[in-house]
Amino acid sequence: MRWSKEERAKGLAAVCQGKRGMELKEKGERLASVRPLFEGQHHWEITGWYWYAAGHNTHSTPCQTMEQAMAEALSVMKAERVKRKEVPQ
Repeated sequence: MRWSKEERAKGLAAVCQGKRGMELKEKGERLASVRPLFEGQHHWEITGWYWYAAGHNTHSTPCQTMEQAMAEALSVMKAERVKRKEVPQ
């Protein structure tokens, strides 16, 4: 599992794209995403960071920093693996 930057928007969408989030991937499959929470419609006023993965979504209770959201998402994904007994050897 590794983190990578969210893909950049293309065309006119790139003009008003705010700060990009991160994606946790394994073998090309996205397992979790961390995204900035913006105030109103302005994509430059970040009020927090939320993540979603494995049926969890923290949009209503955002983290203060991107690193904190990434750590929470990673710990949930690891717990899900242990729960399913998919721990890599």
